[in-house]
Amino acid sequence: MANARGLERGAVTVNECTQQLLRDQTKVMSLLPGGLTAVRGEFAKGDVILIETANGDIMGYGRAEYGAALAQELLGQKNQPELIHYNYLFLEG
Repeated sequence: MANARGLERGAVTVNECTQQLLRDQTKVMSLLPGGLTAVRGEFAKGDVILIETANGDIMGYGRAEYGAALAQELLGQKNQPELIHYNYLFLEG
């Protein structure tokens, strides 16, 4: 994942709460659709996707557990399967 820049097939935007949770280095977190505010591009399961903040800053990259269509359908919903498992999540800086 650390070398994923330029290989992404799509992007997701996370809300402020999710952004803070992902940056908390005392916890290991997967990215769930409840924390998403937008899905961009066409990606499939296994594709690398970009993770962005609401103001467009790049947070990192991850490997999608399902495609863009399902991610869009689950957007903002709680108690749904993770979009990016923490083992396949890379956060910058």
